Amino acid sequence: MIITEVKDFLRQRGPVSLNEVALHFDVDLETARGWLDFWQRKGRLHCVPAETSCGSTCSCSQKPGLDLYEWNPSLGSIPVARE
Repeated sequence: MIITEVKDFLRQRGPVSLNEVALHFDVDLETARGWLDFWQRKGRLHCVPAETSCGSTCSCSQKPGLDLYEWNPSLGSIPVARE
């Protein structure tokens, strides 16, 4: 089941971006976002928002979509229902 493959990927890789998930599984961003949302709703994944600027006096800013998603290992195992 793909959702468990996503879980394994997140647990092994550490913090990852939405783009990294989409590239790894060769899917569009909305599909990857749906998988990440699933795990966020379960409390297993949290989003670490990207800074909107580098913090210096320049006018640069990071591209949108660079938030990082990190697996939360402190919770017990949550089974995924198999159909």
